[in-house]
Amino acid sequence: MKSDYVTHEELNHFEDNLRHEIKESQLETKNSITDLSGKIDKVSANIDTKFEKVNTHFEIINTKFANQKVWIITTIVSTVGVGVGLLSFIMNLMLHK
Repeated sequence: MKSDYVTHEELNHFEDNLRHEIKESQLETKNSITDLSGKIDKVSANIDTKFEKVNTHFEIINTKFANQKVWIITTIVSTVGVGVGLLSFIMNLMLHK
């Protein structure tokens, strides 16, 4: 008997084994994809958290600059007001002498 030939029973057995291996491989691939998807979700959430922290820091800095701008404008207006008041008082004294 030649070894180049197989029986139907051997062929069916080989086919069943091959189908079983393919199903196992598909299941392993599906599990790997699910695990990878979970890891990608974690990384994405971590990136979102980092961006939120950066945005919060920029908002804090922006608020500080806005407060400084208001403080500087208020100081300048107050200084100019006092200066104008003093000059007008001095001019008034000089004119009425």
